[in-house]
Amino acid sequence: MSYKMGLILSLTFVIQLFVFACDMISIQLIHSNLDAKAVTIGYLIANRGNLDDLFIADIENRYNITFACESNCTPRFGDVVEYTISTIYDPLILSNDSMIVCVRRSTVVGYYQ
Repeated sequence: MSYKMGLILSLTFVIQLFVFACDMISIQLIHSNLDAKAVTIGYLIANRGNLDDLFIADIENRYNITFACESNCTPRFGDVVEYTISTIYDPLILSNDSMIVCVRRSTVVGYYQ
């Protein structure tokens, strides 16, 4: 009888550990996807050469992210643009509130031309 009680108690800890691991893996996947999107967005910024509201809205709609220009938001050829992209994650067990996962990158305007 006691082994059944021990099994039930240990399963609660195993389930909590499993859900915690799922949260960690999900955050890692989101961060990896944001990193890949940041590389693509950096390429687009370097080719396009400017950051207007239409371009930012197109990026946000296409990649389902939030884009924020950190410095030098009106770049010229050869300038470095720093930007942050982020998305919201609703964790299973890590937090009661939503978490914001963000990636900060920079690119040189005109690098690929």
